[in-house]
Amino acid sequence: MQFKSTKLPAAWRAVLALGVVVAFAMACASVADESEAEDSYRTWYYDGLDEFSKILYDESVRMSGDTLTTTFEHDSSMFSGEEGLELLKGYMMNAYISLKCEWIGMYVTQGPMDLNVDDETFTISYAHTGLFASASAAHRDMESALGSIEIDDSSRYSAVVSIHDYVCNLLTYSERTVTEADYSLYNALLGDHMVVCEGYAKLFKALCDLHDVPCVIVTGNALGNNGALTNHMYDYVMMDDGAWYLVDATWDDQDSGISRTYLLAGSDSEGFFKPVRDTHFPNTGALAPPALSRTAYVPSEVFFSYDSASSTLRFYGTGEIPDTDGDSNWAAFKKTAKAIVVSDGIVSIGKRAFYGFSKVASVYIGKDVEIIGERAFTRCSSLESLTIPGNVASVGKFAFYGCNKMSDLVTKDGLESIGYRAFYGCAGLRSVTVASTVASIGSGAFGGCSFYDADGATPLSPVPADIAGYKFKGENGALVLSTKFVDGFKFSKDGLRYQVTSCLSKDRQVALIGHADGISSLVVPGSVSTSAGYIPVTSIGSKAFYGCGSLTSADLGEVRSVGYKAFARCTSLSSLALPEGLSSISSYAFYGCSELAALVIPGDEVDVGTSAFSACTGLKSVVFAGTGASIGTNAFYRCTGMETLDLGGVCSVGYKAFPYCNGMKSLTIPGSVESIGAYAFYSCAGLESLTVQDGVMEIGKSAFSECASLGSVDIGGSVASIGANAFYKHSFYAPDGKTKLAANAESLSGHAFAGTGTKLIMTE
Repeated sequence: MQFKSTKLPAAWRAVLALGVVVAFAMACASVADESEAEDSYRTWYYDGLDEFSKILYDESVRMSGDTLTTTFEHDSSMFSGEEGLELLKGYMMNAYISLKCEWIGMYVTQGPMDLNVDDETFTISYAHTGLFASASAAHRDMESALGSIEIDDSSRYSAVVSIHDYVCNLLTYSERTVTEADYSLYNALLGDHMVVCEGYAKLFKALCDLHDVPCVIVTGNALGNNGALTNHMYDYVMMDDGAWYLVDATWDDQDSGISRTYLLAGSDSEGFFKPVRDTHFPNTGALAPPALSRTAYVPSEVFFSYDSASSTLRFYGTGEIPDTDGDSNWAAFKKTAKAIVVSDGIVSIGKRAFYGFSKVASVYIGKDVEIIGERAFTRCSSLESLTIPGNVASVGKFAFYGCNKMSDLVTKDGLESIGYRAFYGCAGLRSVTVASTVASIGSGAFGGCSFYDADGATPLSPVPADIAGYKFKGENGALVLSTKFVDGFKFSKDGLRYQVTSCLSKDRQVALIGHADGISSLVVPGSVSTSAGYIPVTSIGSKAFYGCGSLTSADLGEVRSVGYKAFARCTSLSSLALPEGLSSISSYAFYGCSELAALVIPGDEVDVGTSAFSACTGLKSVVFAGTGASIGTNAFYRCTGMETLDLGGVCSVGYKAFPYCNGMKSLTIPGSVESIGAYAFYSCAGLESLTVQDGVMEIGKSAFSECASLGSVDIGGSVASIGANAFYKHSFYAPDGKTKLAANAESLSGHAFAGTGTKLIMTE
């Protein structure tokens, strides 16, 4: 990789005529090792002309002096009459445009040549320019000006980029009433530098010719963003792959700075508002330029250029910026560069590449960079802000060490590792965004900075588990988790409404609190994506879906709790999936969900609150699949359609938990249930068979009162307490069927009873 300037050789090959049109083929002699394809551009338009247009072209070359007139003989009979005259005008125009495109030193006023016909004699005349008094002096001045321009011609690509940027920097598009100067190469170089597209195209070509870059000027039309077609002139350049690419320096010279949108573009390249093929329409026929490449040119090496006007050091091409030790070719700009641009195509930034570039205030990292090397930007002490794009996978150790003026740092998702002391000493940081994908943060990576949770008091360790995926703001190195997602904040996502219930990064949670009207199917996401990262959805808020008559199915995802009346009176809810991690179902959570037919409560130690499923009259099957569940007061009150109840590993059944569950015919209370609450199964009119397994310690008062259909009761030997009226309206007898037993634990525990009506006789 090199940067060098090249001066015009003493005998410039592209001789500019002293006020006279000079043939391009003579002015730019090809070098011996150029390919035939590259050499052919020099007379591209001439070679495509018809025979008579070539004669006009050749005769123009023979002019000399300041008269700019030549007379020659030719058969003029072919141009008689109006038809012949129109044909002659066409030949004249083709010859003139070819001259304009190939002879950049054509110092004549705008407009076609003046051609007079007298018998068999033709006279070609041009009007001399009024831009200068002496053609020979103008030639010398232009030669000197072109030769003084510093161009990096270490490669064809670097030359094209360097020429393009020089032209854009030097020239200003003329908005005045157009004069001859606006079209002139002379004015572009030596005048006020205000020109239209023709001046841009000619200066670009003049420099390309000087530095052996195959280039043709292209004329035709262009479509502006206002939808209007206008005449336009620009350039095509042949690169080292043998293909031709468009360069439109006029369009790239923007008020906001130099663009490279139309630098070595192909027909499919995206422009400012449309692809090139839909904005640039070159002439056809004899004046057609070479075929344009479909795709843009991609260089196969890394190059750099320095724009002294903006103090910008730019790297482009493909490959790696190599490791250095202060001896790089671009080290000459260490004390002057204020901006570094690493363009798309470059895949890595080497060790110490920009170590100590103390004036650099901004750095742009292209979309293909994957690695930022060790100490790559160490002691860039003027760097103010930095964005590391997601294509960068790793930031090396000490990469931005000592960038003490950096105030804003953004790392985007895709970054995986931040090296040892990568941002050490960046004490000026006021805003830091850490990518959620960061898996490794080296020791001291943010030395000099402290991280705190959203409360501003809870310290966070600078490790991925604590800071990855979050944004922090602060002063004097104290960076506080910055998020609107504080406790109580409400927001909507995908038709559902949420509220933050815990904002601390180690335990950030949200509750689902509402919905869009008309929801029929609910699937609660495990987490919701926000600007603060993915936040787990851990609960359903109070009355979140209260009275939602349109809801027919609900999958509660991974929530741990369901709030008060969360789904109460959802009268169309027929399908409900509860998560295994569910720990509590609050009071009246599913009250009056009359269409719910089956229920599985899968988790362990679930707390089913007061009236949680009361009045679910269509509920036929209830299964507790986990262990340790507790069933609260009135939890299944008046679930009149219940037919089967599997209490699994339930530990307690509360007061009036299942009264009026008339559909049950058989019930087993497992040994895991320590106590059966008062009135727990009161008036379960259809209950015929009851088994209380060993392990149950207490049966509360009136627990099975008014269960008039009981014909079989088996009470485990562990029952130590049976409350008053636990089996109201039933009488228990000894095996003889005559001796009545007291309905207490002493008489009934460890025995089974059977009978009809209200009389139950001990069977064992």
